[in-house]
This record gives sequence, structure tokens and C-alpha cells, in this order.
Amino acid sequence: HEWVLYGGVLIFFLVLTSSLVHQRSAEVNFWLAVFFLSLLFALGDSLPGFEWLSALPGSGLLRVPARVLFLTQFSMILLACFALRNLQLGLDGRPRRRLFLLLFSLAVLVLMLWIGILLIIKKVPANFLWGGGILLSGMGWVFYALKKDTAAWRQRLVFGILLLCLLDWTMVDRSLFFMKPAPQAMTAEKIAQYFSLQADDFRIYSPSYSLPQQTAAIYGLEFASGVDPLPLKAYAQFMQQASGTPGAGYSVSLPP
Repeated sequence: HEWVLYGGVLIFFLVLTSSLVHQRSAEVNFWLAVFFLSLLFALGDSLPGFEWLSALPGSGLLRVPARVLFLTQFSMILLACFALRNLQLGLDGRPRRRLFLLLFSLAVLVLMLWIGILLIIKKVPANFLWGGGILLSGMGWVFYALKKDTAAWRQRLVFGILLLCLLDWTMVDRSLFFMKPAPQAMTAEKIAQYFSLQADDFRIYSPSYSLPQQTAAIYGLEFASGVDPLPLKAYAQFMQQASGTPGAGYSVSLPP
């Protein structure tokens, strides 16, 4: 999850609307800068020539640079809000023509992507169909509401965008979950049953992960090992002695 950012295709469309359609304010420019800089920082040395980032003083303390995507997502939300506010107020003249051009360009791009993928692999994957379908539906709704061009329809425009975003987020989030039958998930139950019958106070350490967390939780068992960005120093020293694993300063995982 730390490597995944999905704001939604309609949020990205609204970000483009903020940056390309309206007269940009200092506020919009600031959050556009946050968006691009945080995205570049999150990619880090995955970009050619950006290895120098990891050589900067203090950068070694940043274990997971991709976590800065939190700022990327936050800036996308604000830029989308700016776009919705302007759409609610209404568009005319040059901004209106720019928005219609953006709607047309993105619609053509989606259709070209679908056709290109269909020609190359003979089918369009479900995620491409879903993302493109949501984007076309949202842009169609914006186009229709702007053609009506009344205060009531501008309010409906925002409500419709919100409903489509909720549908998009729900379906994408649901696709990240999968179910397993209990016998597959609850492994090593005999080991857990044995330890649960012991009367002493103890914790379990298994470097091979032979007792899964979900099984241990069901039987009320506690682990001595773990992953924690802020471990207690005394506990870290104890784990080094108990496991026979020497430490070399700060470590996220215990034992190191």
C-alpha cells in the first residue's frame, strides 16, 4: 500500500482542469508544485540521474521515500476542490472553450488507448475498461451540466462527480481484497494450541514465520519479533541478546 497511489481518474481530470483551464492563482500554483515535487521525490532513484537524492545529508533517515505520496494525494484533493469550485461558479469565454477542448482530447485519448490495446493483445483488460468508462462518464456528465448552464445543474454536476468518484474508489479498493477459506488462512494451529496451553509468561520468536500472526491472534499468543519504526531501546537490546543477533545501531525489524 505504501507504493500505491490511486486518486481516481476523475480526480486526475479535475487536477488537469485546475492547471489548464482556469486562471491559475498563487494557491493553485503552490499545490501544483507540491504535486510534482512530491511525485518526483517519491520516485527517487527510479528516475535516471536522481541517485543524488539518496546522497544528500539526512536522506538515509527516510526509509520509504514513496510515503511522500501522501502529499501528492493531498495536493490532488485540493486541486480537484479548486476545479469543482470554479465549475460551480460557472465558466464562460476562454476557460469554457479550454474545458471543452480538454474534454474532447481526453475522450479521444481514451478511445485511442482502447483501440490500440485491442489491436495489440486482442482484448481490453477490465481495469482499462473500468478507468476509461468512469472517466468518459464523468466527462460526459460535466459536458451535459455545462450545456444546461444553470445554478441548479452546476450543483448537480458536483454531486454527480462525487457519486462517480465514490463508485470508482469502492470498486478499486474492493479489487485489492481477496478471501481465503479458514483452513488456508489458519495454518500452524497445532503449534498455536500447544503454546496456548502453557501457563508461563512468554513470547514467541520465529525467524521463519512458522506461526502466522492471524493464527497467533486467535489463540491469544504474543510475538517477541516484529517491525516497528520506533522500537524501545531496552527491548531492542533484549532481543539482540535473546536471539543472538548482534545489532549495528537503529533497525526497524527486531531482531535486526
